[in-house]
Amino acid sequence: MSAKNKPGSSMLWDEILKAIVDAMPEQLFPLFKELYGKEYPRGTPITLLATESSTYRENPDAPPGSRLSDIALLVNGTDYYHLECQMHNDQDMVIRMIAYDLHFAMQHTTSGEQNPDGLVMRFPRSAVIYPEKNNRIPDVLRCRIILQPLLTRL
Repeated sequence: MSAKNKPGSSMLWDEILKAIVDAMPEQLFPLFKELYGKEYPRGTPITLLATESSTYRENPDAPPGSRLSDIALLVNGTDYYHLECQMHNDQDMVIRMIAYDLHFAMQHTTSGEQNPDGLVMRFPRSAVIYPEKNNRIPDVLRCRIILQPLLTRL
């Protein structure tokens, strides 16, 4: 048995979650109701989305690479979700979620329409799922992001 498929391996839990979602995506509806108060009737359309994004924009001088998030889907043609399965809490999880969600928004939800407020980018509803009980896992991951205005002229 390879290291990534050993019992307790985080890769194993990732694969189990992906298999369930691929075969029965409606099984996520109770989770969405619990987390976000969103209810969907049976038969609501669900589209599994690509989870691989390029790392080229992060460093154009580095060789091409990619990052792979766990689950990304579109429900009812309007609601985007991103789910990650983790075995252990780590300090970098919030940063990884921000990076995944930024790439997700750029790939799936950035509208080319111009409006008075500028370009619109919608982030998905995101959640980290921890299959094992652990009292050190926070209810919410937090990161304060301070963006500076993007100047267009001097």
